[in-house]
Amino acid sequence: MPAVFFAAAVFLLGNSMVGRLAASSAIGPHPPAWMSLYVLWGGNLILQSVLSSLVYALAAIAVHRFILLGETATPRSWPVRRFLRFVGWLLVFQILFWMYLFSLRWHLVQLILGISILILTVRLILIFPALAMDEPGGIEINWNRTRNQFWRIGAALVVALGPIYIVEFVVALGVFSQWLLGGSVFTPSAILMSAINALLVTVNVTVAAAIASWAYWDARAAQTVR
Repeated sequence: MPAVFFAAAVFLLGNSMVGRLAASSAIGPHPPAWMSLYVLWGGNLILQSVLSSLVYALAAIAVHRFILLGETATPRSWPVRRFLRFVGWLLVFQILFWMYLFSLRWHLVQLILGISILILTVRLILIFPALAMDEPGGIEINWNRTRNQFWRIGAALVVALGPIYIVEFVVALGVFSQWLLGGSVFTPSAILMSAINALLVTVNVTVAAAIASWAYWDARAAQTVR
């Protein structure tokens, strides 16, 4: 399993560097005449979302199955359907996240979207360990499982992921600031900060998957008792 996380961090680093390189061409001294800033950034955003979802799925499924089953099998032995369903749900949440970011101009819309996404994330987080376990059931089942765990899961996510997100934001802001000031994305400092950011994202996914696995285990145990 460590190989999965190392590969995920390396891939996220490469994906991040390629994305910044592509975006920098849009605001450089000679941007392509046939490609507007929004088209380039939008296409880059979609591509990075899909590619990162593939990597997140690999790491998260490995964590779920290790915690819940003690399994250490390599991704090559996983059913394709399990992996694709997991990626599909990750993309749903990524789309919601980008909708939130693109609503920055409309503060009321942004507030409503932000609260809605937080609630959906906590109430539907058990979908991911359920998918990793190849368990049948969809939104309604996993929504009901978190009915009495909302605040506990939410608090665990905030306490565990909050510090990581803060550090990740500071590092990403440093890379972005250097880039906007005309620095290359391939300077040693930019590569180092991008590597740290990729590592933090991998840790983030791992911790979130571990919390979801714990909550899933707890919900299943409560159902059994009933």
